[in-house]
Amino acid sequence: MKPTDTVPTHQCDVGTGWVQRVNAIIYKQNNKYYSSTFNCGYPPIKKKLTNVKSLDYFLSIIPILNKRDQYGAAMRKRHKFNPLISVDGGYEEAFLYCGRIRKSVFMKEDQKTDKEWRRYFWIDKQTKLLAMLESETASKD
Repeated sequence: MKPTDTVPTHQCDVGTGWVQRVNAIIYKQNNKYYSSTFNCGYPPIKKKLTNVKSLDYFLSIIPILNKRDQYGAAMRKRHKFNPLISVDGGYEEAFLYCGRIRKSVFMKEDQKTDKEWRRYFWIDKQTKLLAMLESETASKD
């Protein structure tokens, strides 16, 4: 796969009509933060990051994400479900791996603005986290 775009987005056509915009890992090594952005089929692009706050924020919202997961499980048990989301369009996803902690956030574009979704207690936190990640990994070129 060749990038369909140049730096900063590294967009890749992954087949079946999907385009991957960004696929990056943020990590801390020797008290410094880095990102490894996967560049289609080419070697990852490693970049030193400054002013990283998203990882600490992600850790701080784990209790809310746990409540989100409990809420969802309780709803499904009662055969109730969250509002509909479109299956087409973009989405963002983030995973946190820290020791034994494993948490994820997934949002479709419209969940950030849809009034039905905005009423859920976890949406503002997830939206803020994804915005922070985008800001910290965006190319400054």
